[in-house]
Parts: sequence; structure tokens; C-alpha cells
Amino acid sequence: MLRIDNISKSYSGFSALKDINIEIEEGSIFGLMGENGAGKTTLMKITSGLLMPDKGNIYFYDENIYANINSYQKNIGYMPDFFGVYDNIKVIEYMLFFAGIYGIYDKKADKRCIELLELFGMKDIMQEYVDTLSKGMKQKLCLLRSVIHSPKLLILDEPCSGMDTSSRIMVKQFLSELAMDGTSVIISSHIITDLSDLCTSIGVLDQNQMVINGSMDEIMKSINEKDPIYINICEEKQRAIKILKENRFVNSISIDDMLLMINFNGTKNDEADLLTSLIKSGVKIQSFDRKKGNLEKVFLHIKDNA
Repeated sequence: MLRIDNISKSYSGFSALKDINIEIEEGSIFGLMGENGAGKTTLMKITSGLLMPDKGNIYFYDENIYANINSYQKNIGYMPDFFGVYDNIKVIEYMLFFAGIYGIYDKKADKRCIELLELFGMKDIMQEYVDTLSKGMKQKLCLLRSVIHSPKLLILDEPCSGMDTSSRIMVKQFLSELAMDGTSVIISSHIITDLSDLCTSIGVLDQNQMVINGSMDEIMKSINEKDPIYINICEEKQRAIKILKENRFVNSISIDDMLLMINFNGTKNDEADLLTSLIKSGVKIQSFDRKKGNLEKVFLHIKDNA
């Protein structure tokens, strides 16, 4: 659906992005992570067609976007990381203005704008002036205007910044429903929890390069497999240690009373075989667990391997 092919960008000799490659499938949600200055906003602007790369191309449904940038931008929605200044314009006027940009007018525009405002509980404030809204309300308004034309691709730069918890939950539910209907979403956020339970795939930028890129399941699996397995036993500790030492997938064993921690490089099936052999030998096990991964762990993994 969208393919970012070998994109690089520099500013006055400073490399902002280097050889970035991403593939995004239709109906997927791609989370872009990275510390401040890693290149997230630059990549968002290039992907939206607002900034030209020094090298590389972007393909949208196998068509080079630079062959017809106007056509591409009509099919995407872009939400920047800042709202901008809109003095003396009401909420409904703001929405109708953006509807008009995409060729939606009259009753059709009225219906679409009110429908979206009602979806986010903002119908009651549609006659209020935009510059009187809180930052969180402005963020929601900016998101709504970016989807007013039902784009095939949605590019969101820090969309939940300034929102309270209930609003962030509402936005995540909204994005999930869009994805289920076939809209692809690229979202960057410094709030890791906003990405961890929303995205189907992630990319992590570090010092202008994509250091991790893939499906959430694949990345979590690769990180988890490097973590130790914790085995809490009730009795027969020496017998358990003997079995662990004889297992070819156990690289090391740490012992803390009745807690055994092992570095294990086998598959899930190998883990199951190990657990079975311990139980069959008479070792009473209270728990056998490799801790579930999260995106915080991804960041720690990057730092540990930098």
C-alpha cells in the first residue's frame, strides 16, 4: 500500500534521516518511535509530501507519489505536531473550511462535519471560537479535519499530545475502527502506551536511522527470547538444577533460594519440553514464566545495544 524506499534527508550538512525503508499494509497501524531529534517529524513531513527527500522515493499503491503529488495528497490525511493559529473562526467554520479544500460542500459538508464533531462529543461547542479551546480539544479538532475526506492513509504526528486519558482512549478506539475499515495509519508518539496497545507494527528511529522495523509480534518475540525464564519451585531444587544443566538450550542458571533464572535459547516448543521434563521428574513447580514484553523493553534493548 505504502512503501518508503531508501529515504535520506539532510539540513545544512546535518543528516536528519539516512536510508529509511518502511512498508505499510492496507488497514495497518504503524507506530513511529524515537527520542526528540531522531527524525520522526522530518519523516512525517516527507511521507505527507510536504518535504522533499534528498534521496529515495515513496510509492503509494505502487505509484511514485512524486509523479503526481497533488493526487497523492488528496488521498491522505495529515495531522502535524502543532495546531497553528486560527483566530476569529468558529469550530464548525474550521471544519467546513477543510471540507471545502477537499471538494465537500453544502449539505454534504454540513452532514459530514456535524457527524464527526458528534462522534468526539464536540457538537455542543461547534459555535465556539477555535482559539478559546484547550490544547486537547484543538488536537481532537485537528484529527477530525484530517479525516474529513475519508483518506486511505492517515499520517499523525503526536496526535494525543495534551489530551486527557479519556480522550486518548477515544482517539485510539477511533483509529482502530478506521483501520478495520481499511484506512492505513502512521502515528508517532512519545507516549509509549499510546502505541503499545494500538499498533500492528512499529519502527524505531535512533540517530537518524531505523534501528528496529517490523510487526509488533515479531519484535516482541525477538526481544522476549533474550530474557531469562523464571522458574519458581516448591521442592526438589537439586533435581531441577540437574535437569536444567543437562538441557542443551540452557546457557546459564542463576539461583535465588527456590527461584531459578535461566538464559534459554530454544523455541516455544523447547520451553514446553523443558517444563514437561521437570514435572515428569517430580519437581513441583509454582510458576514457569518468561515476562511479557512491552515497548519500554524495546527502548532499553536499543540503548543496551547502542
